[in-house]
Amino acid sequence: MNNDILKNMLILATGTASSKLITFLAIPFITRLYTPEEFGILTIFISLLAILLPFGTLKYTTAIPLPKKENTAVNLTFLILFIILIVTLSVFLIFLFFKNEIFYLFKIEKIIDFWWLIPIALLLYSLYETFNFWFTRKKQFKLLSKNMFFQTTVGTIIKLIAGYLSFGAIGLIIGQIVSQSIGFFILIVNFIKTVKITINIRYILFLLKYYVDFPKFKLPSHFLYILSFQAPLIFTSILYGTEATGQLGLAFSVLALPITLIGQTTSQAYYSEIARIGKKQPKKILSITKNLTKKLAVISILPFIVLILFAPYLFEIVFGKNWSEAGEFARILSIFLLGQFISSPLMQVFNVINKQKDVLFIHLRRLIYVLIIFAYGNYYEISILHLLIIYSVILTIHYFQVYYQIIRILKQNQIINSLQKEEK
Repeated sequence: MNNDILKNMLILATGTASSKLITFLAIPFITRLYTPEEFGILTIFISLLAILLPFGTLKYTTAIPLPKKENTAVNLTFLILFIILIVTLSVFLIFLFFKNEIFYLFKIEKIIDFWWLIPIALLLYSLYETFNFWFTRKKQFKLLSKNMFFQTTVGTIIKLIAGYLSFGAIGLIIGQIVSQSIGFFILIVNFIKTVKITINIRYILFLLKYYVDFPKFKLPSHFLYILSFQAPLIFTSILYGTEATGQLGLAFSVLALPITLIGQTTSQAYYSEIARIGKKQPKKILSITKNLTKKLAVISILPFIVLILFAPYLFEIVFGKNWSEAGEFARILSIFLLGQFISSPLMQVFNVINKQKDVLFIHLRRLIYVLIIFAYGNYYEISILHLLIIYSVILTIHYFQVYYQIIRILKQNQIINSLQKEEK
């Protein structure tokens, strides 16, 4: 693996590991302060927000690391800020006038009292995402690492205090928003201090068109990905109730710890490096990708085995007797942990080689799988455990399909580049 990637991974992993350690240590206390029903409300809130989030920036944020000139990236950033304001205001007005119709239509009326927090969270999450990509571009990984630790700590403290004071679900929701976005204020201060801001409206409009492939292909593909990931939680709420959703939400949260700890940091560092290399060197990207895959596969084996063998017992011991069902869910879901852990960071290849359309179809395929699975479960009224087994097996197949597609495309590009060089 390239030394720069390894170094950046370690820096990001330090911040992520520290923040996730705090989260993990706090969960046993949080699960004893809140009920599965309240966790279910939080899970539904997070799912709805996640579905809306891609529209917050129209995915122009992914383009921030790509321009060679800083002035271009600055103007692109301000384009994104303008988009965020428009989208957030639109979401606020839609919920203000149509919240009852929306929440009752999708049978998520239990979060109707918290509707006003959705546009606030959308605004803060989108701003954080924007400046996170800016400092990824600048390779300020120490800043991102410290920031991640800060916001997670503050958010966790809020959840604990609110739980102790019996605030209920709203304490969980506000703590979650803070833990995912409050660091935006630190990032924007650093942005203002270190960046020479020269804005050109005509240039911004040019960039709106120049990077149109990101909202055209990246946005729908990312939306489909989020929808397919959140659909199990939404459908679980509809088919099995809020308490089962809370159990499943905890299972997903625990499984996300190793994926976020290593997968997310790897993805950021990997994208930064292959964006620097550029799409004209697919051979080099292929070599880095294969080496990274081997290391991720080795890392993932131990947590996979532990979850398969001991998840139900560990959940009951760590989180309390009310959460043993979440342990059963985690054991089943760990089946596809290996494939997701390996393939997710590698998806950044499609951004660099300008294959956003391929990503669109990958996520469309995943969503179709999920819809078929839950339609089957609803029609035959099967148990949630039976449904999750089918879900895990199908998703495992999906992730290995993605991996082989990435390798195949890089090899094809390598052959094309070799032929072009021979012709010259």
